[in-house]
This record gives sequence, structure tokens and C-alpha cells, in this order.
Amino acid sequence: MLEEMIRILLVEDDPAKARQLSALLAEASAPGFKTVRASRLSSALKRLRSGEIDLVLLDLSLPDSQGMDTFHQVIRGAPSLPIIVLGDPDDESPACQAVKEGAQDYLFKHELDSRLLARAARYAVERKKLENEIRLREERLNLALESVNDGIYDFNLRDGTTFFSPRYYQMLGYEAQEFPGYHQTFLNLVHPDDRQRVERIMQEYLSGKRLHYIAEFRMRAKSGEYRWILSRGKIVQRDPDGKPLRWLGTHADVTERRQIEEALRESQRRLKTLVSNLPGMAYRCRNDPRWTMEFVSEGSFALLGYSPEDLIGSRVIAYGDLIHPEDRLQVFDQVQEALKNQKPFQMAYRILTPQGIEKWVWEQGSGVFTEEGELLALEGLVVDITAQQQAENALRLNEARLNSLYELSQRDFQSEEEVIHFALEEAVRMTGSEGGYLHFVHEDQVNLNLFAWSRGVIQKCTTPADRHYPLDQAGIWADAARLKRPVIHNDYPNHPERKGYPEGHFPVYRHLSVPVMNEDGSMAVIAGVGNKQTPYDEADVRQLQLYMNDLWKIVQRKRAETALKAYSDQLEEMVEERARELRQAQEQLLLQERLATLGQLAGGVGHELRNPLGVISNAVYFLKLVQPEAPETVKEYLEIISAEVCIAEKIIHNLLDFARVKPSAPQFVDLLSIADRALNRYPPPGNVAVQKENCQNLPLAYVDPQQIELVLGNLLVNACQAMPEGGQLTLEGKEENGQVCFSVRDTGCGIPPDDLPRLFEPLFTTKLHGIGLGLPTSKKLVEANGGSIQVESSPGKGSVFTLCLPTQAAQP
Repeated sequence: MLEEMIRILLVEDDPAKARQLSALLAEASAPGFKTVRASRLSSALKRLRSGEIDLVLLDLSLPDSQGMDTFHQVIRGAPSLPIIVLGDPDDESPACQAVKEGAQDYLFKHELDSRLLARAARYAVERKKLENEIRLREERLNLALESVNDGIYDFNLRDGTTFFSPRYYQMLGYEAQEFPGYHQTFLNLVHPDDRQRVERIMQEYLSGKRLHYIAEFRMRAKSGEYRWILSRGKIVQRDPDGKPLRWLGTHADVTERRQIEEALRESQRRLKTLVSNLPGMAYRCRNDPRWTMEFVSEGSFALLGYSPEDLIGSRVIAYGDLIHPEDRLQVFDQVQEALKNQKPFQMAYRILTPQGIEKWVWEQGSGVFTEEGELLALEGLVVDITAQQQAENALRLNEARLNSLYELSQRDFQSEEEVIHFALEEAVRMTGSEGGYLHFVHEDQVNLNLFAWSRGVIQKCTTPADRHYPLDQAGIWADAARLKRPVIHNDYPNHPERKGYPEGHFPVYRHLSVPVMNEDGSMAVIAGVGNKQTPYDEADVRQLQLYMNDLWKIVQRKRAETALKAYSDQLEEMVEERARELRQAQEQLLLQERLATLGQLAGGVGHELRNPLGVISNAVYFLKLVQPEAPETVKEYLEIISAEVCIAEKIIHNLLDFARVKPSAPQFVDLLSIADRALNRYPPPGNVAVQKENCQNLPLAYVDPQQIELVLGNLLVNACQAMPEGGQLTLEGKEENGQVCFSVRDTGCGIPPDDLPRLFEPLFTTKLHGIGLGLPTSKKLVEANGGSIQVESSPGKGSVFTLCLPTQAAQP
């Protein structure tokens, strides 16, 4: 039922009739009608152009138009509007003709009532809507059929007759009269090789075994050739029992598509044959870091150990994950650089198979771009160049070995140890290993002596090295010595006879060792390398064995040269030693003569000089006492005389001390107390600061206190004299090797290096005053107490004199 008000245009020139009809419409129930009137055709057409009319009530007899011409003009002006013709019973023929040409109904004016008129108006509007919708659908269907260029068939299953559309005939080249409308006609034209299959598919669809009917087959055209047809169909009518009665479908000529598909299949077959015979793997992939594959040729399994199904879409693994971790970034960067410039790319890199085998591959490819420059994918070829790379590597290794041996031969200036360490690092480098070692085999052939580890081992090994290995206790790394041939362990951790190594030792997962033999057949050396990233092979064995054999020859030559030079040096040293002994004996004899003369002189002169010096000292004291008001010049000279007397007494005292060293009377004493007494006896000048370090709680020294006090007094005086401009005087004590060591350190001028060896010689001095007996006397006193005295000095920085004294009585 209509829900909105119907807008009616009443075309009637009689005012009375018009009022009557309007009144009838006004009496109608909802939705009701809205009526506008036009008395002439011209005004009616103008009103229709406004587009606000749903129904036309048309009187064919108007002042400006009569009969069917009136209807024709109205339907042309509003072809989509329903029209009800109003007529008279006397002339019914125009009204009937109008209905044939598109009017919805005709009504006689004198028979109308409100109910009849309202119902006719509503039905007319609804019928027109349905007609318009049906027409629109038919137009759409015709357009769709024309666009897809399909033929239509309508199969009557009861009698076998079939309707075929014009396009159905055209696609096979027939005229309608040449193609009888029967289903059997269709079957007769199907290719004999396809006919049985088509009939089977049709029967399966009719019996319900198939949900849809769709089939491709060949049909004979009028020209005699066969065209490929795509047939689709559907049952559109059944009887009350569900039996199919009518089958409607389409035929489409797909010959060109089938030819293209066949050509494509042939092209794909040829491409597949070509790709399958390529030495490697062809691919198409996305430009992402994992190189997600869209196509992979069958060669992937031989190259990578993965089938195309494993790689496409990264179902099992992404190709990018197979590239060696150290090469992935380089590969990605090279490809991106080539794509940026829309150029092909070529590169070599490593991949890892599922078994962990490292392979070298060569890849050549390019980007696939649209005309606008948009990247669609990458396409290329990857081939295995491992054998070529291995050959190149072997050539490079041979060259590297020869270069290394040449450099070894030029290292005559280096020691055997330096040469072996250099050679070991070279062996590690040439075999691509992480670490290496070299052991010498003992003459007994049952013991090994570790000589060298490479830097790679030392850096990772935190456990102390055992330098000696009995061969029967060594691990499988020593199999080369036991078997006297090269040995490879490419799965070292899982070897059944492997022995554990200490925690913190260099971890080994691959290992190669070779023996080096002497000319008599005995073993001289066992050398090994470990942890190559790929398994060791015969090429590694050959390189290591040849290199170590040559190294041993160089070592033997260097040992012979060293032994000859050592013998020559020994002869020279023997001659030099004998000459030195003669010189020392002569010097010692002269020194003894001088010391004997000095002792005799010191004993006699000492006593003779002390009395005059005492008289002079007493006279100076008396003069100072009796002439307190003496002129300053007199006082100054008196002080000079007093100082010179002290110097002379000191020299005499040193002479007597050196000439007559009394036997020591040792006892347990505190060295700090002795040092304090010496400081009180020989107080430092005011510009010298005294500091004591670690002097408390020292062990007691077993010495003669008076003699050691004399020694410390000499050292303190010397230290202060070395700092005329002032400085730091430090006393320091410590216990070391069962002795107590006491040091006197100054920050003075220091002692020239050339003077240090003669510092304790009698009569040698670097001072303006003194005769060089203080330090020799101190040395004699310290040694008489079972100790020693040492000196260290740096010119311009100061000197350190250290006494090392016993803490217990010497054993008889």
C-alpha cells in the first residue's frame, strides 16, 4: 500500500467534470490524493515538466488537441508516469488504443465513484512502478550480457527443446535457421573427446551430486574449427516433486583465454625447464631485511638445503636468516644502493646450511619497477661458488704461507721465542682459527712441554697453564703426537674420548693438530689451532703441516746459529773474565797497599793531630770568653776557626774509625730509637723537614747500637748536605725477608749514575770537604753487623740509602 499522498494532474477542459472528479478523489481514504487541474494540453505539458506529478488523468478531447495525438504528446512528455485515459462509452476505441500503447487503464466518466477512481489511481501508480523496475532490470541485464559477450540458452528438460540467444549463434558463426533449437544439437557440436565428460557433469548436477554446473569444452564452429566454451547453468524451475523442468545458462567463448593459458603454460614449462637447469637458485622476493621469497626455483634444495615451499613466504625459514650474520648488513646495504640508482647488483657472500656448513654464493639480480618507478620486487640468481672460493682461498693461503716464511727468514734479529710466537699467530691467521698452541716433545718422546699459546687463547684463558704434560695423560688434542699424523676434531665437545679441561680454560669446539718430525723419525713439535668458523679440512692440514715443518727448520737453524754464537761469546767472556779478574786483583792489591798505608798513617797522625786541634779549640773558646765585646770581624774569624777544627776532627775521627773497626756487640734494639738519637746528635737544618713513615711497630734489630747509630748519623748528615736549599728528609721502615729495612730518603741533588759504582770506595768523594771515608766506614760497620747497605739515586730528584739488618742472632 502507498504510504505517501498521490499527486494527480487532472487534464479536463469541462469545469463541471473536473469538479466532480476532484470531489471523488477528495472522498478517498488515506493516503489520499492531491489534485491539480489543467484545461489545455499546453498547460498540462508545462505542469508535467515541473516533475511534481505521480499520475495523469487524461481526457483525450481538449481545446488544443484531440484523440490519440493528445495521448502521444503526454506520454512523450512524461514517459515514466502512469496515465489513466478518461473516455465516453460512445467512443471506446481511442481509450483501448491508448492502453495498448502504454496507458495503465481507461475509465468512463459517467461510471466513476470515489472508490473505483481511487483504486484505479493506486493500481496505476503501482503498476507503473513495477513496469519501470522491470524495464530497468531488463536494460541492466542486456547491458551485462552485451558487455560479457555471452550467449544464453534456455533448456526445457521435459521435451528437450532449447532457446538460444542471437549471440549464442554468432560466437560459433551460425545463423538462427542453421541451428535447430534442441539440446541434442548442442551435444552434437561438442568435441568428441569432451562430450562424455560434459554429459557426466550435467547428470551429476541434475542428480544433486554437484552444487553448481560449470564446464569448459570445445564446440565445432561453422568454419569447422573448435572453439573453447565456458558453460554455466542453473536449474530455475522444478515440478512439485522437485524434478528439474527448466535449465537456464550462458555460453562464453574463452578460446583466446585458453590459447593464452596454453601459451603461458608452455612458457612456464620452458621457464621451469630453464630455471631447473640453472646452476643455482632463481628467485623473486620482496625488498625487506629478511628477503621474503615470492618465487624460488627447485635449485634451492641443492644450494640451501631447503625446498621452495620452505622459503616461499618464509614458511619455514627466511632467506635472510640463511645469510651469514657477519654478511647480512653488507648485503642489504649493497642491494639498497643499487635499487636507489635502479641498477643491477652483484655480490659474493656466505650462507649457512641447516647442517651449519658455510657456503660462498654469488648473487646477481635487479629490481622490478613500474613505469612510475615504483619497486615491485627483486629478481635474480644465486649460485654456489664455494669450490671456486676454496680454490682462491687455497691459492691465497699458499701465497700467505710463502710470504710468512719469507718474513720468518728475515727475522734473524729476533729470538727463537719471538720467531715461534710470530709463526704461531700466522698459523692461526692462515687457517682462520681463533687460537693456537705449540708444544715441544721431550727427547723421551713421552712428555710434552708447552712453549707458546696464541694471543686469542691467552685473552680467553683465565686458568694457569700447565707447562708439562705426560703424553699418556694429555687429552685428544695430543692425538697427533700419539698417532704421529695430523688429526682433525670438528666436533670437539662431543668427542667420546675427550677429557674435560679446567674451568676458565680456552673453550674448544673445532681442533686441528699436526706433528713435526726430526730427520731420525722422532717427534720434535706438536702444533695445533682451534675454533675455525667452518670445519677444518685437508687444505687446512696441508697449510699447517707445511708451515710448521718449515718453522722447525728455521728454529733448528737459529738454534745452531745461537749455539755457535753462544760458544763464541763464551770464549770471549772467558777471556774477558780472566782479564777482569787480573785487573780486579791488581786493583785490589793496590787498594790493600793504600789501605795499609792509610791505616798506619791514620793511627800515627790521628793522635799527633788531636792534641794541637784540642789546644786550638780551647784557645778559640778562651778568646770568645775573654773578649765578649770583640769586633764582629774577630768573632767571624773565631767561628771559622772553630768550624775548621770540627772538620779536621771529623776527618781524624773517620780515619780512626776506618782504620780500626771494633768488633760489634749486637743486642736487640729499636731502630727508631737509634734514629732519634742520631737526629738529636746531628740535628737537621731548619730548612729541612723530617718525616717518619712506617717506623712504628718495627721488629727489633739484632745489631750493635753504637755502630748503627754512627752509620745513621753519617747518612743523616750526608742527606742534609745534599739539600743546601732545604727539602724533605724521610725515614721509613719495613720488614722484608726476615730482616728489618730502614731507609733515609732525601730530595736533594742526587748522585750522578757514573759515581754510584764507586760510592763505597775508600777515599772517593764528591764533596768539597771530606776525604771519602764516611760511606766506606758505614758499609764496613753494617756488614760487621750481618747486614747490607743499598743506594738508589736520581739526579735532581734525590737519593735513598737503605740498611737491611738482621732481626735475630746469626746461627753459628
